[in-house]
Amino acid sequence: QFSKKPFPQTRGIMEVPLKLPDGETLYVMGVHFPSQANPHEQRVDAVNTLNDLLAAKGDANVVVGGDFNITKEEDRDSELFTKVLGNIWQVSHIVGCKSCDGSHYFKGGWSFLDALLFSKALDANKGSKWRLDVDSISTPTAGKYQMRNGIPSRFNEKHPTGVSDHLPMYGEILAR
Repeated sequence: QFSKKPFPQTRGIMEVPLKLPDGETLYVMGVHFPSQANPHEQRVDAVNTLNDLLAAKGDANVVVGGDFNITKEEDRDSELFTKVLGNIWQVSHIVGCKSCDGSHYFKGGWSFLDALLFSKALDANKGSKWRLDVDSISTPTAGKYQMRNGIPSRFNEKHPTGVSDHLPMYGEILAR
């Protein structure tokens, strides 16, 4: 999508292979993409790197979770979630999470900075032994110190309040 500019290296993508009960492998990846203080092109490079990692895995069962740092406005303008990722992955807040406002609240608005991505091998319409339950996708908010006035409560080390200014994303993978 963009020319390959040499950017300074940012955070890596962690990958852990997990053995499922039937012996199949589920690859779980964790990401923390460059923040909004960084150029847009750095997030594009991170998205492209992630898509390349999936392409190298073929038709594997893969789940990615983390802070993608892609705001609602950036996605509207560049379609990083809706098209660049959405054409290759099942994106949590696009395929499910219909009652979710977002995972991060900033300056009066919600965005899904955080997301879960599921490989198409986990699509309910595919022949895999495992599938994503799209109805299970949510942003859990039941933690005692998690929310204040309807928004995520940032951790405060001086007082026993707050957890994070981001909400977690949740989704279940089920056996067929």
